[in-house]
Amino acid sequence: MKKLFISDFHLGSPLFSKERQVAQLFNCSNYKEIYILGDIIDTWEDDVNNICERYEALIRVINNSPAKIFIIKGNHDPNINKLKFIFHSCEVVTNKEIDLNDKKVIMIHGDEFDDIIVKYLWITKLWFPVHWVLERVGINIKGYLRELFHSISAKKQHKHYNDIVSDIEKEAVKKYSDYSIVVMGHTHLSKLVYTSKPVYINTGSLIHDPCCIEYDNGVFTKKEL
Repeated sequence: MKKLFISDFHLGSPLFSKERQVAQLFNCSNYKEIYILGDIIDTWEDDVNNICERYEALIRVINNSPAKIFIIKGNHDPNINKLKFIFHSCEVVTNKEIDLNDKKVIMIHGDEFDDIIVKYLWITKLWFPVHWVLERVGINIKGYLRELFHSISAKKQHKHYNDIVSDIEKEAVKKYSDYSIVVMGHTHLSKLVYTSKPVYINTGSLIHDPCCIEYDNGVFTKKEL
């Protein structure tokens, strides 16, 4: 049966507007397994209890999904014990390994390769109040900058936009070179890069170009939401 890979809901962000579509995905019986690759709850945006109250119905749908649900903790998520408490019917982990057609697959969130998050968190914290205000008036500066950076990087290397162009992507592929496929989120830029070794797949996000990745009979496909 099909598998679904999805990430970066950022529940609590004003940019999240796909509650109905997400509920449909988790309610249907099309998927044997669904993997959420981090940042399902955005504790940088609001208190976790407020977010859980606001999205109580969606959280209930996820917990009662007919699919087996795996959640990988992201950098915006609450601590792993809190995640396990909220999503009590799901398996909550820091990463996940599976086999697909005898191919080793590693799933991570991807923030471990983000130098700004790892080394310069204070810069992120200083910027966040500005970002928070701009999002609430409909200005998505962070999403625009992500797209601009990747576009410039791709042109400089004379490569297609979907190639491995950022340091985050390069470091992820380098670290997990023993695997056949690396699946991650965090960058909010969905990609299916078969030219890299290992194959690099990014699930995108539900707030910037909302999508997810579907796996069926050996094939990965981007699914717009």
